[in-house]
Formats: sequence, structure tokens, C-alpha cells
Amino acid sequence: MKKAFVLAMAAALTAAAWTPAMAKEKTTEVETEAVSEEASEAEQNTLVLSYEDIDPEVYDGVWVSTGYGFDLYLPSDWNVLDASEIDGAEDAGIVYMAQAEDALEDGTKATVTVSAKKVDGIENLQQIYEELDETGEYSSLTYCDANGIPAVGFDSKEQNVSGLAFADTDGYMYVVAVTPNDNKDFAAAERNIILSVSPTLTEEASSEAETAEE
Repeated sequence: MKKAFVLAMAAALTAAAWTPAMAKEKTTEVETEAVSEEASEAEQNTLVLSYEDIDPEVYDGVWVSTGYGFDLYLPSDWNVLDASEIDGAEDAGIVYMAQAEDALEDGTKATVTVSAKKVDGIENLQQIYEELDETGEYSSLTYCDANGIPAVGFDSKEQNVSGLAFADTDGYMYVVAVTPNDNKDFAAAERNIILSVSPTLTEEASSEAETAEE
């Protein structure tokens, strides 16, 4: 399992991208108090996700880097697909995709996708929440702390998918989507994958972690 994070990235995501104080300046004291109350309520209801809670008995896994600053813990027998060869992937902004080798009993293949989208004006986590909420496609949305990454967790019955949405300091919103979310045989593996979303380890951090373990 991972033992350390890219602390600089996590701090940047928390301080630069998502600090509630960085929301646009309000013109009245009443509006400022409302924003403060919303931020406080969101913080109190934040769901903390940790890769330390991954159940290693669910599958033989391996840590993989998406290439976008965060990692996933996936079953070792999953295949990484070339998104450029999948119809509609480019329009959907899909930049990473991995899929189970074998189908589940209902014939579907468990899949995880990562999509990236440039969203102008993103300054706080509430805006991501609102971005998703406005689509009307999600049955539930939850503020999350995904191993130090401020995120919004989501479930969609219509799309049969669950996952996390978050952004970097350059204004790109990333969506990690895991499907299916209605199959009891895949539920534990789905939970592991979502719990695993975490900042990529640097070589220096990995070396320090290995030294600490010795």
C-alpha cells in the first residue's frame, strides 16, 4: 500500500483550488455570512475517504498512475484501454480507461474511466458540486476528502455509475467514474477503487517511505 502522498500537490489542491475564502468577493455582509455558513456546513458533512480502508482481500491489486497527478488501486488483471480508439471517448473527455478482463454474471464488464474537462472560473469545491447538480443526472452528491484531495462524490442510477469529481489548480475538472454501481458482486471492488483515489507518489516520497519501513 502507499505510505506517503505528494504533500505539495495535496496542499495546493486544498489551499489554492478549494479554500472557501477564495470565492468571489461579495458586496454585502449578508452574502458573505451566507457563503461562510455554506462552507462550514459542507466541511461538517465531508465524507473522509482513505486508502487505508481498502480491503486487500477483495482482489489482488496494483497501484497505477493515471498520468494526471493521482493514482488508483485496481485489480491486477484489468486491462488499460486506449481511449483514443473508443467511440465517443474524445467527446466525453476520457483520458484514461481500464476494464475487467472477464464479464460479471449479468454480462457487463466492470470499468473505471477518468475524464478531464477545462472549466472556466472554478474557484471552490461548491462550484463543482453545482456543476454536477445542474446536470440533473446524479441521484446523490457528497462533499469528500479523498486522501487529501477535496472532491465531490456522486452516484447516478441512470448511468449506473459512482465516483469522484475534483479539480487541479489549472482549472481542469477530473471525474473518476466506476461502473456498474448496482451489482452486489462488484460492490466491494467498486468501494476499493473509490477509496484508492489519491495523489501520485513522487520518487522522493516513495524512497523516504521505503527507508522508513526498513
